[in-house]
Amino acid sequence: MKKSVMSLLALAVVAGCCLTSCGNGAAKTVEVLVQTADHGWTGAVQSYAKEKVDALNKEGKYKVNLTACEDATVEANKVADLLVNKDALNGIVLLPIDNTMSSSLDKIVAANVPFVQFDRVVKTDNITNAACRVSNVLGDNYGIGVATAKRFIQKGIKPGEKILIMPGDNSSVPVSRTSGFTDTLKSEGGWTDAQLKDAIYTTDYTGWSRTKSIDLFTNWVNLGTYADYKWIFTHDDEIAMGILETLNSTRVTDDVKTWFKESVTSLASSSSLDEIYAVMEGKHTTDYKGLFLQHCYLFDVTYDPAMIQTAIQDMIDHLDGKTVTKDHVIAVNTVDADNVSQFKGFGSGNYRVA
Repeated sequence: MKKSVMSLLALAVVAGCCLTSCGNGAAKTVEVLVQTADHGWTGAVQSYAKEKVDALNKEGKYKVNLTACEDATVEANKVADLLVNKDALNGIVLLPIDNTMSSSLDKIVAANVPFVQFDRVVKTDNITNAACRVSNVLGDNYGIGVATAKRFIQKGIKPGEKILIMPGDNSSVPVSRTSGFTDTLKSEGGWTDAQLKDAIYTTDYTGWSRTKSIDLFTNWVNLGTYADYKWIFTHDDEIAMGILETLNSTRVTDDVKTWFKESVTSLASSSSLDEIYAVMEGKHTTDYKGLFLQHCYLFDVTYDPAMIQTAIQDMIDHLDGKTVTKDHVIAVNTVDADNVSQFKGFGSGNYRVA
């Protein structure tokens, strides 16, 4: 009798382990949190994320859920909800909407849930050194600043010449881009800290929004101090397009338009928006190239939104027991009218000449 009971108990334990193991294996749940599409780049991220999530769910090995969060508060609440049932959670891939997400990431670390940060990386000792941090996946934001400064130097910028910078938000992204830019002006362009402080004017955050960029650029030129500025570094193509749209409107005077056409040496941007590529190619329905860019060098530094698929794959590789690069930085390229045909931008619309 004892033997029979023991055998039954043993079988029950084995069966229980099998059910637990198989259950966990069949229901490995990965949550992907991105930002609601508020401009072209975040819209593309959402589209690429959905494409990857759909493919993984079709394979059936993992259950992957995609949530778009309209702001950091919504995202933080979503993280809190997920952690309530953390036993059913195998990993989180998230694009931290801003630096206030540090507290949510601390909670993820405390719960020991594997996580991948994408694009906007929150860096604290607790988060960076966490054993459950799978990877950070982002474009080379510092490299964007480096590439921009190098191209300005190539185009003849001199120490002390006026520079307008239009940043994105209060996350790590603009900080890295501006740091790469100023560090390179110092190391390769001979600038001093004092010259940088005197020469650079930085607008308020654009929020990566074309509409907000139009307002900020309009307000800035209306200050009447624009005449000495020859170099413009925008942190996103939506911002650069906002400048071009402003110039092609009645929001600014003819004097402003003349200043830009005759005095601005270069307009720098980033993110690989197809609309900017159409401008470079001279195939935009509005001839910005002919109207405002005859003497102004327009260029773009790549920041591919398809990187979100790399972030999701990093989590899958981790769950599969594979080695994952902790800091997964995607290299950048500089695109201008000479090589734009070699690159594919994201987004589409009715802005291209048929």
